[in-house]
Amino acid sequence: MSLRLAELGHAVVACVEIIAQVNTLRAEGRDRGVELRVEKLVVTDEGDRAKALDWGVDVPLNNAGISDGGATVDLPAEVIRRQFEVNVFGQVLLTQGIAKQMAAKKSGRIVFMSSVAGLTVDPFTGAYAASKHAVEAFADALDQELAEYGVTVATINPPPASTTTTGPPSRMSSSTPKRSSRPASTSSRGKTPCTVTSFR
Repeated sequence: MSLRLAELGHAVVACVEIIAQVNTLRAEGRDRGVELRVEKLVVTDEGDRAKALDWGVDVPLNNAGISDGGATVDLPAEVIRRQFEVNVFGQVLLTQGIAKQMAAKKSGRIVFMSSVAGLTVDPFTGAYAASKHAVEAFADALDQELAEYGVTVATINPPPASTTTTGPPSRMSSSTPKRSSRPASTSSRGKTPCTVTSFR
């Protein structure tokens, strides 16, 4: 996603989970003829979150996410907690600082990569869906709270085939996504539908 946004001409801060991935992503960018800033950012790390506040991000795309399925009655506590730490708490805590900067400037857009699991739920996806429902609630509340400051918030709800939850739980990109004035359906390149939810 970061490389594609850079190819479209956006100034991108692409984030990875471990330092070793920084050079790999930079090299991939060079191979594709694009420049992007690559930083290590783990959303559950307080130091990493503080560091990100110095990047001057105009449009954070919160794309951190992990998914461990299983019957709700069998999920260990640490699995449930970890999904909420990455999918919800880390993203919200990171966004708090950035949102305050945007409110001070009276402009900005915040985007959360959610999932259709944030709008519905299937068997054996309870913990993941619950975390995405929480993201939807925080995003909706943020959108209402930041309205007077000219800051907007949206969620993107791709189906499971379109998400990358098997990757590093730390991705955030700076970009300039389009925002509709109401919920709208869009499509990716294949036959996979995706929903973009605008709260205002």
